[in-house]
Amino acid sequence: MSSPKNLKDYIKDKSVLVVGNSERLLEKDYSELIDSFDVVIRLNHGAPNQHVGYKTTIWASIYKVEKPMLLREHYRKFKSPVIIRFGSPISKPMPQDLLRRTVFVRTRRELVERFRDRAGEAKGDERQFPSIGSRIVDYLYEELGVQKINLIGFDFFQTGTWYRPGEDNCYKCHKGNPEKDFITNHPAVNLYEHS
Repeated sequence: MSSPKNLKDYIKDKSVLVVGNSERLLEKDYSELIDSFDVVIRLNHGAPNQHVGYKTTIWASIYKVEKPMLLREHYRKFKSPVIIRFGSPISKPMPQDLLRRTVFVRTRRELVERFRDRAGEAKGDERQFPSIGSRIVDYLYEELGVQKINLIGFDFFQTGTWYRPGEDNCYKCHKGNPEKDFITNHPAVNLYEHS
């Protein structure tokens, strides 16, 4: 895969769903809905299971997993043909079989500045950074030209993640308001509500 052009061709004219990691995904079985999409994108540690379906077309990550063994372990959970990693290529050698499937992406400066502007003069833990969910929406729309991006499992940090229920320490640099503003006002986003 290794290039955005190939990825653009790969998802062209397909239905796309980004699966967030909200704890609310455990409230009912969303597996049939999720698996019905052509392209299912999972984020960070949000591996497939009975509640959130098993299909994974793309695994998008921002984590700096530099140990090849850990990277392989993550990949085995997702079994995706494509990996999108935000940030520069990792410094330690990446296994060739995974490298061939990986597209390295930089977050657009405009997106980062938008989140920092929303945070005002806040410092430290209060500083805002776009989450992996906002980054993948921005990348799909701005770089790959996807005109309809379906989202499920986004509650703008009102709950913890479904894979670590009740924990919210992963949200120290993400707050709900800038995320919600970006996602709910995005022209390409169709946000599935949790019922």
